[in-house]
Amino acid sequence: FPLADVRLIEYCMAIPIDQLRRKGVGRLLIRRAAEHLLPDLIRQRRDKCAFGPDYLLRVQADLDQIGQAVKRFSASDTFRRYVDLDCLGRTIDRVSVARAHSSNTVWDCLGSLLPAYYLGIFLELEDAVR
Repeated sequence: FPLADVRLIEYCMAIPIDQLRRKGVGRLLIRRAAEHLLPDLIRQRRDKCAFGPDYLLRVQADLDQIGQAVKRFSASDTFRRYVDLDCLGRTIDRVSVARAHSSNTVWDCLGSLLPAYYLGIFLELEDAVR
């Protein structure tokens, strides 16, 4: 699993959110990396989205399970070193009451909730291997 390399995960978790999304424009890191590789017409397009209109509803349907897992992950010192638990709790609260087409809440999911969830799963798998 090359994407499960601890160094890669640490790097990704350390990237400030404003390097990923700023002023409503997402994918900033990849846009800058492709600056000399792709024409601006392609690199700067903003009309493509990776998730469907029911994305937030699907996350909300699994929110209890995600919340229980986050509580379990919170026992890990490593998890707490990388994740602001207070911020994550506020994000879970916002996601739970958001309307279906709330783009800011979708970005809350993608920017903090799901990366923290996946980090917790990775740490549990790493502990199981040891």
